[in-house]
Amino acid sequence: MTGWSGSLIRILDACLVDGYSGKTKAGWTHPIANSASFGPTSVYACYKPPSGSMMTLFVNDNFPNITALGREAWLTGWENMTSLCNTTPVLNVGAGTGQFPTPAQQLTTGHVVCRKSSLSDNTTGHYWVMFADAYTFYLCIQTGDTTGYYYSVTFGDVFSFKGSTDAYRCLLIGRVVENVAGVGNTTSGNNPATSTNDSFAASWGDFPSGGGSYNVFLPIYLPGHFMPRTFGGGGASINVGKTFDMSKASSSGFVGNGQRYGLVPMYGFLQTPNGSDNSLYISPVTIHDPLSLSLRGRMRGFWFVAHPIINFSDGQTFQGAGDYAGKTFMIVKTDPTGGFFAIETSNTVETN
Repeated sequence: MTGWSGSLIRILDACLVDGYSGKTKAGWTHPIANSASFGPTSVYACYKPPSGSMMTLFVNDNFPNITALGREAWLTGWENMTSLCNTTPVLNVGAGTGQFPTPAQQLTTGHVVCRKSSLSDNTTGHYWVMFADAYTFYLCIQTGDTTGYYYSVTFGDVFSFKGSTDAYRCLLIGRVVENVAGVGNTTSGNNPATSTNDSFAASWGDFPSGGGSYNVFLPIYLPGHFMPRTFGGGGASINVGKTFDMSKASSSGFVGNGQRYGLVPMYGFLQTPNGSDNSLYISPVTIHDPLSLSLRGRMRGFWFVAHPIINFSDGQTFQGAGDYAGKTFMIVKTDPTGGFFAIETSNTVETN
């Protein structure tokens, strides 16, 4: 991965469509052939999973932001794509029906941001890790902006509580600001709409005015978290949020005096391992719809770890027992001190 046009598409092609170096492809396809308008490298591409809701992800990796240049790419979800180019190629998010996010929701044209690199060059490579199957992928990139930090995106199905009849159970997550190197809670006050954090390893809590203890407040969305429609199939793109086992979460959130919103990091405070049974405790991460006050489903193979982040190393693996027997997990520390999660790496991820 580099800060140059097309580098993100090369990675996505290798992991999702083609396979590489003994790694099996995830079975995704290009419903429309890649566009190579910048030298020999594809700069526009779309990706469709072979199973599940089968929504389409469009990627603009053609220096879409004139200041960020190749450091960033744009991602847009579509229910159905008809073309890799819209009527304004400079601000291209593709064309089709059922866009998520919509232009009215996000960054004028309707897209989230994938931060790729701290430098706009084709020589500085960056470490990345992707988890993918026939339904969903999670991609984390150490861009070099801040040592040890991953900048993350995801696309694909959640495990819907409605089951396979939830035809729009696809989730897109990315950053909501462009050309911002650092990871921070907000750019203006404590409003989730202006967060510069990609929120991959965090959730929002509801803090009483002036601070104090917090509770999960369901009708709060997370910045950069979008689904194409409601669970009933009505309307258009919706902004969603996620929650996890808050009773074991850290008591230190981000809150300003007199503000209601707080960024809650994804880590807990239980003894490591838990003293009474010598075990690690994890919990699923649930997606909710703030408008309908409903729980939509779970992020597939994505787990909250109820122990302090300091006790784990990036890339660490462990095996499940009891209810989780047969499962294997890998730790990803997106923020070395403020947020991490476990990804299920065994062929046991729940699917519908």
